[in-house]
Amino acid sequence: MNYSDSERLNYWLNKAKRNSSSFWTAVTSRTRKTSEKSMVEKSSLRRMIRHSISFDLRLSNRLWSTTRRSLNHEDTLNNYGGSSATRHQHPLTTKFRCAQILMPARIPSEILGLIFLYATEEHKAGGHYSFPAVSQVSRSWRAASLSISTLWNNITLDCQQPAFKSKSYSSIVELLVRRTCGAPLNVSIKLLLPIKLVALDVLLGTSDRWEVASIELSPESVTSFSAIRDRLSSLRRLELMLIGRPVTNKKQYDVFERAPRLQEALIQVSG
Repeated sequence: MNYSDSERLNYWLNKAKRNSSSFWTAVTSRTRKTSEKSMVEKSSLRRMIRHSISFDLRLSNRLWSTTRRSLNHEDTLNNYGGSSATRHQHPLTTKFRCAQILMPARIPSEILGLIFLYATEEHKAGGHYSFPAVSQVSRSWRAASLSISTLWNNITLDCQQPAFKSKSYSSIVELLVRRTCGAPLNVSIKLLLPIKLVALDVLLGTSDRWEVASIELSPESVTSFSAIRDRLSSLRRLELMLIGRPVTNKKQYDVFERAPRLQEALIQVSG
């Protein structure tokens, strides 16, 4: 008859209870009579104690073997430094060690990276993606996030907002560009006035790496994009929103004319 691991575990636990109960009953009974018995009885008592200790050791090994099969973590323990001395421990200790291995802090950086990317994609789909904060949680999370270049390749620049005009934001853009390590970029730019910004210059300087670009501009601000002319070699998707008076000179938009890999373009005009 075949028994499951849980049934074998329950069997040995119950046997341990019965053995412990009968042993201590016998010890109590014999202790009362020790003063009246001969040295032979004392020797018999010592043999009983040694037998019980030996049984407990065998029982412990059985419990360890059954628990290990139930948890199916023998290889994991070995991989995390489980020596022969540490493996032969109490089953509860073993279960605690296994729980430690599965703690979030012990998740490999590669798995953490996949989780971060999945969460990032969800934010992108909802249109609420912002600067990643996972690098500020812990040392291990920071190491994992910095190793993933595509986690930093979404850069937004709204030139109408005061925060984006500050020098500190230009430093942020430069930092994001460095962390992408040459990966394709997804950029979102809103520029309705022809103003000079360091952050904009930094971002326009990476136009040959733009894969997705969402640009909102006016006829007056088109000239600010002259630096990207003939430098859209990686662009696959373009979302262009033109805001302001009707376009009279279409030539001023020729900065987007050469994009050899362009697959999708969405152009909206709002007067």
